[in-house]
Amino acid sequence: MMHSIYTFVIKMIMNKLWLKLIDRLHILYSLWGILFYKRRYKNIFIIGVTGTDGKSSTVVLTARLLRKSGIKTAHYSSISINDGEDEVMNVYKMTTPGRAGLHKFLAKSAKNNVTHAVVEITSEGIKQWRHLGIKFNTLVYTNITPEHIERHGSFVNYKQTKLSLLKSLKNTSSDFVVWNGLDKELISEFELFNKYKNYKLQTSANSINSENPFIDINYQLAKLVTDKLGVVVNLTEAEKQLPGRFEYYKGSPSVLIDYAHTPNALSICLQSARKLCSGRLIHVFGAAGGGRDTWKRPLLAKISEQYADVHILTEENSFDEPVIKILNDIKAGFSADAEVYMDLLREEAIKRAFKMAKPKDLIVCTAKGSETVIAGPRRSKRLYNEREFIKLCLNQK
Repeated sequence: MMHSIYTFVIKMIMNKLWLKLIDRLHILYSLWGILFYKRRYKNIFIIGVTGTDGKSSTVVLTARLLRKSGIKTAHYSSISINDGEDEVMNVYKMTTPGRAGLHKFLAKSAKNNVTHAVVEITSEGIKQWRHLGIKFNTLVYTNITPEHIERHGSFVNYKQTKLSLLKSLKNTSSDFVVWNGLDKELISEFELFNKYKNYKLQTSANSINSENPFIDINYQLAKLVTDKLGVVVNLTEAEKQLPGRFEYYKGSPSVLIDYAHTPNALSICLQSARKLCSGRLIHVFGAAGGGRDTWKRPLLAKISEQYADVHILTEENSFDEPVIKILNDIKAGFSADAEVYMDLLREEAIKRAFKMAKPKDLIVCTAKGSETVIAGPRRSKRLYNEREFIKLCLNQK
C-alpha cells in the first residue's frame, strides 16, 4: 500500500516537473521565432481569438468576412489553415502551433502578401508562451467556462491564463478588444476590459438563431470585429456553414456532427439538436483521455441524458488512457434507467446508431467534428474522418 502511494506521488511530481520543463522549452522556441521570423510579418494586422468554445468558428468566419471584402487574409484554427495561398484542413491536432510554429506561419503568410491574419489562441498555447513576441491588433473573447482544470490547477487559474493574453495587445489608439456580452464570466471582468479600447457584443438571447446559437454568436462576434475595421460585408447562410460544426445531414435517419466536447457546448448543441428531431435523439460521444478534464466525464453523461433518448459511449481521443476506463467514468453519470451502450471503436458505435435508428430519429455525433485522426497511446494517431464515415453510412442505409 505504502509503495503504491509512494509510486503515485513520485509519478505526479515527475509529471509536473516535465510539464514545467516543456513550458520553459516553448519559451526558447518562441524566442527563436522572434529572432528569425518576427521582422518578416511585422506589417501584418493580427487578430487573436481565444475563449473556451467557438474559437475556431470565430476565426474562420472573421477570415471569410475579410476575404469577401477583398482583404488578403490568412487564418489558423483547429478547423483549417490558410496562409493566403492555400487552405487545408488542420490535421495536426494542434490549435496554436508550438516550436515557433505560429511565428513561422505568420512569416509565410507575409511572404504571400497577406495583410491580415486571424489566429486561434488556446489556454495551453498561452501557458506555454507559444504567442510570445506576437503583438495583436485585435483580441476576441468568445466565452469562458470550466475546461482544462487539471492542467491549470483550478478554474480561476484557467480564467486568468485566458485574460493574461490582453497583455499581448499592442494597445495603440487603433487596437481593440471584442468580447461576448452574453457570457457571465466575461461580464464579471468588464473593469479589466475597460482598461483597453473594447467593444462588447450586445445582443439579446431572443435575437440569436435558436437552431444554431453557437455559430450565430460566433458570426456576430466576427461581424463586430470587421465592422469596427470598417469592413461592411455579410456572409450568406451557406458561407456561414463550417465543417464539423453543427453540420446537418438530412436523411432517414438524419445525422448531426458537432465538435462540442465541453459541458457548456454539449448542452447548447443537444438542446438545439432536439428541435431538429421528431423521433428519438441517439447520441454518440466520448471524452478525452490522458488525464484531460476527468471531472467532466459524468457531467457529460448527465447532459446527454437530459436531451437524448439513447446514449452510445465510444472513443474520442484516448491518448495513453484505456478507452474502457474513460467510458466507465462517463457511464457513472447516468441514471439506472438510461439506455446506454458502449463500443470501444468509434466506427462500431456509429454503425450501432444507424442499425437501431428509425427514419425519424436523429443521430448526433459530438466531440470529433472536422478532426481527421483519433489520438491513441504512445502518441499514435489513427486516421478517422467522421464526416466521410457518416456519408458512407448514409449511402449504405
